[in-house]
Amino acid sequence: MSPETRKRAEAAMKQQGVDASDSDGRRVCYGREMIEQGRGAEQPNGCKADYSSLWKWHSSCPQIGYERDGEAIFPSSENCVVKSSGVTTDEGKASTTRSTITAKWLAADCGDLKPPEVKR
Repeated sequence: MSPETRKRAEAAMKQQGVDASDSDGRRVCYGREMIEQGRGAEQPNGCKADYSSLWKWHSSCPQIGYERDGEAIFPSSENCVVKSSGVTTDEGKASTTRSTITAKWLAADCGDLKPPEVKR
């Protein structure tokens, strides 16, 4: 990825409350409304996320041939594990991805990183 493309991508991510510039991982800023509603910002690319319970979801992105299921588990008040799996279909060929993300609470204030606006 060119430095210019990377800079544009990082700027777009920052508008969504994500800072990927840290070599140890990503910082994500969640606002109170996002936590209380149990979901993140609006889905891009015409995707729709359906939440079956507060921290379980199914995302469907028909425009890009993508489906994803996930859940967040909270082993303590300061830690979170997000497990998800998805299927991408491209030219009739399906490809499956699985991920596990571990997260920890850093602070109540995200500093210069702001959470995305929650649309109702």
